[in-house]
Amino acid sequence: MPAYHLPIFPKGTNIINERLSFEVRDGFITYFNFMTPIHRHAVEDSKSFRLITSDFCAIGVCRPCEVIKAFGVNKRTVLRDLELFRNEGAAGFFKMVKRGGPRIITEEIKPEIERLLAEGNTIKEVAAELDISFEALRKAIQRGKIHYVKKK
Repeated sequence: MPAYHLPIFPKGTNIINERLSFEVRDGFITYFNFMTPIHRHAVEDSKSFRLITSDFCAIGVCRPCEVIKAFGVNKRTVLRDLELFRNEGAAGFFKMVKRGGPRIITEEIKPEIERLLAEGNTIKEVAAELDISFEALRKAIQRGKIHYVKKK
């Protein structure tokens, strides 16, 4: 015969459902299964929060709607995180995100750009002549990657 548990939680906890609760104390969120602490992370650690709540939903400890109600988070975010957890596991929450595309202004083209700018061409003219983006060239100059002295 299966053993039934009364929904007893530590004092001061917020209830997610009849088995699961959480407590915020001293900058940490601790999750409880009845009276037993099962997970803990810093309040500002959103990746761990997303991982733990997705894990709870994936293994059936709670439903996404219970997470949404208990924490006041966006439904799409919870469902997207659950999908990420199911497809990539825990590693999906901590992988490095690739930013930016391929380098437009390479070391080979830099001397040509600087020569054209030194001859008195405008940034727009140089970008058009070398078939590169005006914005990419402007940002490279702004960041100091390309030497350019504006003619007065």
